[in-house]
Amino acid sequence: MDLKLTDAGDLDLTEGRLSLVDGLEAVRQRCLLRLRTYRGEWFMDQRVGMPWVPEVLGSKPVATAAVAQRIRQALLSTPGVTQVLAVTPTFDSRTRELSVAFTAAATLDGRENVFSADFVLT
Repeated sequence: MDLKLTDAGDLDLTEGRLSLVDGLEAVRQRCLLRLRTYRGEWFMDQRVGMPWVPEVLGSKPVATAAVAQRIRQALLSTPGVTQVLAVTPTFDSRTRELSVAFTAAATLDGRENVFSADFVLT
């Protein structure tokens, strides 16, 4: 069980109190949290997070195939994820935004469950 986060990544304080998530929604949320965390951002362990800057967003041109592979590795290292079915990174060079959509699977209660998510890095 995890604390529930909003789509923006903040604690969900619906009705003025903390909410919890479990099961597939918790696995999905862990994936998004892992991918949204920039390497060096967490003060307790500077190695945690994705190397978005400068390795990914700092390269010219952005190699979307390499980005997809890094995302796939991060998702597979997330507890609960058993396979990654699709990763689609799209880089907009005009706005310097990276949009990512992914579909993955997790085994919960002996059953394979598929989930999807997307996010944008600016």
